[in-house]
Amino acid sequence: MSAIELGRQNPTFVTLLTIVQTLGFSMTDLMETYERRLHDIDPQAGHDVPVCPTPEALAYVRGLNAAWASSQRTVMARRARGRIKPWT
Repeated sequence: MSAIELGRQNPTFVTLLTIVQTLGFSMTDLMETYERRLHDIDPQAGHDVPVCPTPEALAYVRGLNAAWASSQRTVMARRARGRIKPWT
């Protein structure tokens, strides 16, 4: 509990659910309170975050993943060529 309270660790969903039920609240109450407090702290919080990723952003991430996978295959092939000697 201390690590969660100090912000050193994020609780899992099950842990959060257990804490909420132990305190006699529902997850809905927790989320409503969180939204209200967040708005009190910073009214603009979350306004710059898109609701869902755009198709362009998803395509960009897929491209990054494909490029990374390709570079990894190249690295592994180079390593394999250096370690495995062909039969003569």
